[in-house]
Amino acid sequence: MVRLDIIMARSFVMTGILAGFRRDYGIRSFTAAFSPTLLAPKEIVMRGQKTSTFMTTTNNESVTSVIPRIKTCDALSPSEGSVVVKGWVRTVRKQKTLAFVEVNDGSNLGGIQCVLLFDQIDDDTKEEIDRITTGCSVQVTGPLVKSQGGKQAVELSATSLRVIGDCPADTYPLAKKRHSLEYLRTIAHLRPRTNTVAAVARVRSTLAGAIHSFFQSSGFIYLQTPLITASDCEGAGEMFRVTTLDLDNIDQISKAEDKESGKKIG
Repeated sequence: MVRLDIIMARSFVMTGILAGFRRDYGIRSFTAAFSPTLLAPKEIVMRGQKTSTFMTTTNNESVTSVIPRIKTCDALSPSEGSVVVKGWVRTVRKQKTLAFVEVNDGSNLGGIQCVLLFDQIDDDTKEEIDRITTGCSVQVTGPLVKSQGGKQAVELSATSLRVIGDCPADTYPLAKKRHSLEYLRTIAHLRPRTNTVAAVARVRSTLAGAIHSFFQSSGFIYLQTPLITASDCEGAGEMFRVTTLDLDNIDQISKAEDKESGKKIG
């Protein structure tokens, strides 16, 4: 007879294994992940790794292909196979036989140019091209090839494109032209996408990192001390009253009474 505590222990172990698999591979349904009748490709994104795995499983065979994901700053030379690039669209130019999409993921200022030839992409990608607008987030798959233009060394010869997040072109406030700093202050949540603010952020990050590294290598400890200042910014030092009494009608407020003299106080 199998003891109940052994069964429970095995159950907890299996639950932990499945929970870890779900955490690392981002799969919500274990039945769907391990079903032997899956015919549609399934993408498994592994956290902490720059890979996207596409699995196609049938009853008789299983085929797995790994497509590495790269940052635009690492796209320096032609690749042997396909790669995946994810980022935001800066510009898009559509012509009769092809389309040019500039994608930037924030790892550098230049981004990468993706070329989509209409006779080399699938029907789903052709439909997605109509949804592409400046500012939308996309995932582009294809090999890195030597660029035929003079502005970049390599470009992505896209075979597949998927729009991850739409962006309304009529309300997106950033264009390819240069914007003034006064205008960028009004869109603080988007200004890091501009080259000016991105360059300033990189310089500040490098300087702060060098200063921290110097002091920590010398045995100093970084801590956040209280800031004592004489400035009164935006009325932060003003005193205010919190009460439930009606201060506009003070005469009608009931007053306390002295027990010894019987006089009202207040």
